[in-house]
Amino acid sequence: MKNFFAVIFCLSAIICLCGCTTSTVKPTMEYSAGTEISPKGNIVIADIEATNYTSYLFGLFPIVGGSHSRPNACQYRMWRDTISDRKTQQMMNWYGKRVLKGDGIEDYKVKRDVIGWPTLWIVSWRTVHASARVVKYNTAKK
Repeated sequence: MKNFFAVIFCLSAIICLCGCTTSTVKPTMEYSAGTEISPKGNIVIADIEATNYTSYLFGLFPIVGGSHSRPNACQYRMWRDTISDRKTQQMMNWYGKRVLKGDGIEDYKVKRDVIGWPTLWIVSWRTVHASARVVKYNTAKK
């Protein structure tokens, strides 16, 4: 019974440490007004990237993941799978509109990673890294 509680304590500590990782969105490059034009003819404000993590028990059951509704705020969601393209795209779109004062995002690209070997795949982490461009719609285009 003593070993059972030691294992539970260790797993709880791992879960708490995983909770410190959150979803993040940050600009990688900001442009002066009108200096960069996207292939669709819109004015590029900034290039941004986002990262989100979710930890899983045995690779199947989500334990904790970053919150899409509050990026960069050390918020997390327990027992929810927060790794999805749709949610990551919404998070980046929200950041581009609210923080950078753009109209939307373009050129959304995503890359996924999985790591679990340090814990012998008892606890594994899935990561989504995404990049996009924040644009202001060019109303003068023909």
